[in-house]
Amino acid sequence: RVKILVEINETKEIEFKQFFFLKEQDVYNPSGKVVRSEDEQTKVIKNIASFLNTDGGTLLLGVSDSGKLVGLDREMSALNLHKIEKYLKDLENKVTNLLGDSISKLVRLSSVIIDDKNIVIVDCIASPEPVFMKGENNKYQDFYIRRSSESEALYGYELLKYIEMHFKNK
Repeated sequence: RVKILVEINETKEIEFKQFFFLKEQDVYNPSGKVVRSEDEQTKVIKNIASFLNTDGGTLLLGVSDSGKLVGLDREMSALNLHKIEKYLKDLENKVTNLLGDSISKLVRLSSVIIDDKNIVIVDCIASPEPVFMKGENNKYQDFYIRRSSESEALYGYELLKYIEMHFKNK
């Protein structure tokens, strides 16, 4: 399934991210102590929120934007995570923290080994109600949708109209 998704490439329902916890330079050129990147984690979770608020989708972690299977092994090693289960648990905790406990039934995390590389699959089901992400003030306020192969924030009138049109029949 992962190989088929990679062949299809990024679309409205498919997104690739090379890493979740670290920036690329921290994985490939670690200089001293490695610190988890809130920015990288936020970028990934925005994609998850956008899938939930649109028509669902699949996010593959360990796949570059060009569709190359790079795996998460180097990131896991840099973070001193020896088992993929710990990676998945940390990922789940971060997603739940930023999107809320209620989304746990809408997001399924799994992993697969392809060519000796750990790949994480994040399957998202379209939410029956709007999903907001915690913003800088730690309040659920940021709203994202998926347009073509991009996640986009909505505000004001556009946000209200989208919620009214998209969620009224769910």
